[in-house]
Amino acid sequence: MFRSLTIAVALGLASLASPAAADGRADQQAARRALERKEILPLPRILTTVSQRVPGDILKVELERRGERFVYEVRVLGRDGRVIEVDVDARSGAVLREDDD
Repeated sequence: MFRSLTIAVALGLASLASPAAADGRADQQAARRALERKEILPLPRILTTVSQRVPGDILKVELERRGERFVYEVRVLGRDGRVIEVDVDARSGAVLREDDD
């Protein structure tokens, strides 16, 4: 089972009063605690790794807990127009998977 902690910023401000928005805030707090405990690397470091591997524009970033491991899932619009999903181990920064989305 994957637990997704969304890092990407949503532009829909109307959803702030919804229960889903409350869950989003809890996810952000959980991600911050994981960062403070050094269970995950900071997002800028992950994005540097991804951009070196797949040049392009970052479309979306999610932090997922997969069992005992946190994984950053990054979607990139490559320079060739393809959307590439890159999974990065959040603790080590190692690229786990790179695949067309």
